[in-house]
Amino acid sequence: MTYAAPIVVDIKYRRGQQLVKRKDIRIGRLPIMLRSNRCVLSGRSERDMGLLNECSVDPGGYFIVRGQEKVILVQEQLSKNRVIVESFKGIIQASVTRYVWRRRYFGRTDKLIQFYT
Repeated sequence: MTYAAPIVVDIKYRRGQQLVKRKDIRIGRLPIMLRSNRCVLSGRSERDMGLLNECSVDPGGYFIVRGQEKVILVQEQLSKNRVIVESFKGIIQASVTRYVWRRRYFGRTDKLIQFYT
């Protein structure tokens, strides 16, 4: 069971000299995040949530795909070997983040060494 909405498109294409138009063609399904503005639970009162057999304190923010809750985790990764310039309250700061792989011999594994200068 996946909580999703259909993806529908309108297309136009040529077949020889004839222009063909097709509307409302389903090309897939897109999962809907619970409690988002596209969710049926959005803006419901505690009473309405109880009538729908849903938990009123559930914050949402996750997807249901094949019967399992899925969460998107955001990860920020700094650019490698780049100068990063930041400004905060009129103070300008520059930093360099470098990543270097060093190969160790004699049976040791590769290690990631991170320098901050």
